[in-house]
Amino acid sequence: MIKIKLLAKARFIDGEKGVYLVIKMQDMDGKIKILLINAADAESSLRYVKRILIDHGFPPPATKNGWDKVYDKVMEETSVRAIIVRRPGFVGKSYMFSDGSIIDPEDEIGPFLDPEHKLHLSVVGQKGSLEDWKNGVAVYASYSSRIMLAISSAFSGYLLRWSEIESGGFHYHGPSSIGKTTSLLVANSIKGPRDCLGTWSATKAALEEYMAGSNDSLVTMDELFALDENPVKAAQLAGNISYMIALGKGKGRSRHYQPGTLTWSVCVLSTGELSLIEHARSADVVRMLGSEVRFVDVPADANNGLGVFESLPDDINSPDRLANLLDKNTKSFYGTAQHVFLEKLTRDLAKDNNQVRNKINKHIKYFIEKNNINPRCGPQVRMAKRFGLAYAAGCFAVKYEVLPLENNQIFKGITKCYMDAVNSRPKMFEERVENSSKKLSKFLATSDFIDIRKNNHGYSCDDIKSADGVKTIINGNIVRAVFTETLKNMIGDAAVLKRVLYEYNNADRLLCHKNGQKTWQIPTRIQGCKPRAYCFLKPSKKKN
Repeated sequence: MIKIKLLAKARFIDGEKGVYLVIKMQDMDGKIKILLINAADAESSLRYVKRILIDHGFPPPATKNGWDKVYDKVMEETSVRAIIVRRPGFVGKSYMFSDGSIIDPEDEIGPFLDPEHKLHLSVVGQKGSLEDWKNGVAVYASYSSRIMLAISSAFSGYLLRWSEIESGGFHYHGPSSIGKTTSLLVANSIKGPRDCLGTWSATKAALEEYMAGSNDSLVTMDELFALDENPVKAAQLAGNISYMIALGKGKGRSRHYQPGTLTWSVCVLSTGELSLIEHARSADVVRMLGSEVRFVDVPADANNGLGVFESLPDDINSPDRLANLLDKNTKSFYGTAQHVFLEKLTRDLAKDNNQVRNKINKHIKYFIEKNNINPRCGPQVRMAKRFGLAYAAGCFAVKYEVLPLENNQIFKGITKCYMDAVNSRPKMFEERVENSSKKLSKFLATSDFIDIRKNNHGYSCDDIKSADGVKTIINGNIVRAVFTETLKNMIGDAAVLKRVLYEYNNADRLLCHKNGQKTWQIPTRIQGCKPRAYCFLKPSKKKN
């Protein structure tokens, strides 16, 4: 008896050309397998079909006539249709894992993962029961705001697509041996075994495939220092990678992925001794506001003398012992939490996905309002929303009885992380530009600029150089000339000064030479006294 059957013909959900035959077969060990075989190649070559089947353990018939019968079964006509997707994650309101298994499938057959994918797929696996994981791992989040955020971030990967927040996440930074990797291991145990744990040390192409292969879930990336020995190159790579992750798409590097089609939606948790901002500054690279609010630096040290922990259980007398316990338990209990969470989430989505979206937004709004976030400050709101999404995910996990905690515990822990992130963070580049621009505007409006427009102005060279600036005429324009050293001392940061001058120039407030040079030698009408200065115009450019 030939144990092979054509189940359906499958096409890509995005309309890409290509048809695959969905084949059900029994291998030589009696195991049932589902294969996808390229229909065009199968039609043109029996040899191709034989090779695919034998490679997957199909017992070869003894005669050519037997193979002909197998081929006839494979090439039968069928009206049943199925779909193929590019990467795991949500397919409609169902969820596909990286091994192709599906929670709550909407279709009778499939969907199926692209058989010729070029992705780095997370390892799927479960060990222990959900109760084992709750009692041996999750319960200890009540002793650590950092572990609380890590666990909630893992669950937020499943909610990201149903929120209005882009891909991104959190970067735990601080010295070694304070529990950064422990937090990652706990978060990773929600998904599966430690084979899922990722690293910054990979090519950009490999990272794109890793992100797409982890679509609609958590991505963990340990030890930022592994990027490159050269700090300048490491900082540039870190900036490029974090931007690429938040953008949610790569370039595509094979015939199966046209530019822009390798996409993902992920929540990232990463670690490193330095913050991303510190990496950027050490290499004299500006980290932009958009990157900072998408990928937030969080100090790993909870500032209570216990590393990532604020307190310890009564029966554990050191943070090292608790970290070792979590290390042991995350090896023994993993993978069950995401299955239960997703089973209940997909059930809710099937009932009313708008209600799920509304609940997520309600939790985020609650987090923002309770933490008194200024709704008119865009960067603060965007940063707070990312923490708010983690809070929402934690609340969903409590509702689904995956986390043995209360919503108020989730709120308290994530708020602690948020406040520590805000208080430890240097001003964002755009904030420093805005503050410096306001400072310069006030200086130009209120400072004492001595007037040297007349030939006999009566001031000495010392008078001029000791003034805040001078009012004079350059190329027929009345300007307030601020000496170069004065402006550099006022703003300090060369990159900020460059941006402020760029904005003033765009607003027609800075007088520049035709060749673009921004400073002028000021004619003071005093022998040997020609200081260089930046020359600023009034907004109206009218004479005063």
